[in-house]
Amino acid sequence: MKYGMVINPASGPLTRKAKGALVEKLKSILGHDCRITGLDTQTKHQLVEAARDLAGQASILILAGGDGTFSQILNALGTDPTYALLPIGSANALARTLGLSKKPLRAIRQIQEGQVRTMDLVCCDGSRLGVLTAVGIEADILCRRDRLLARGFRGAVPYFIATAQSIRYYQRTDITLRLDGQVRQIPRAVSVIVSKIPSYGFGLNLIPQAQVDDGMLHILTGNVGKLHLAWALLKSFVVPNRTGLYLHGTRLVLETAQPRWLQTEGELYRQGTLFTFEALPGALKIIQ
Repeated sequence: MKYGMVINPASGPLTRKAKGALVEKLKSILGHDCRITGLDTQTKHQLVEAARDLAGQASILILAGGDGTFSQILNALGTDPTYALLPIGSANALARTLGLSKKPLRAIRQIQEGQVRTMDLVCCDGSRLGVLTAVGIEADILCRRDRLLARGFRGAVPYFIATAQSIRYYQRTDITLRLDGQVRQIPRAVSVIVSKIPSYGFGLNLIPQAQVDDGMLHILTGNVGKLHLAWALLKSFVVPNRTGLYLHGTRLVLETAQPRWLQTEGELYRQGTLFTFEALPGALKIIQ
């Protein structure tokens, strides 16, 4: 089997019924030997197990979902499969970097015509893999977003409301950065973003210097004021961001004065005060 697809029923604004109708169209394009699974799963664990079962049968494993779906399955299956991404999530930061269409049928054609390329990954704490990771305000945003999702909000709306609330209420903390042996102190930092991709979802070009295959960690941090932060985020939808302190290197040790959460691709991973990040050059095989 060349293609196998795991589709996340909980990802993005489409209903389960709409995704079911989409599956039939995708089968007609990918061929009848393509197995599509996951739509009947009820939990993240069930989705991961469906992906695990399918990965051994397909040459290319297509993940139909968003950045969170990619993170869940990558960290469960590791880097052995060759992945492709069908963006039906909300933010779709990685899909934007890969140049994939927001229209699923067009995106699946791009996957069929694409080539396997290698991408770097960020390794967090020696175990967690990702392309977009952060410690700071992002976790507060995610918690607020999840509460809005539980109330029935969909699409970009819960992200924007949660971000506005977090800019106002988030409690900042002092941080220490040790990047390739060089130490920096950032008082009252908003966040430390460690990424391989420039987009932060919804077209937010937050780290324009980031490259997917240069073997480096791309880091953005700072302690700008609330109004400056809000303006910088809004402006980044139109022009590449230049606000904050940009750094790059291969290994980062991050220490926070108060406990904070580490998130990868919009998924909370762990809470603590000490985090390590390393670049893994060429670790991911993905269709582009």
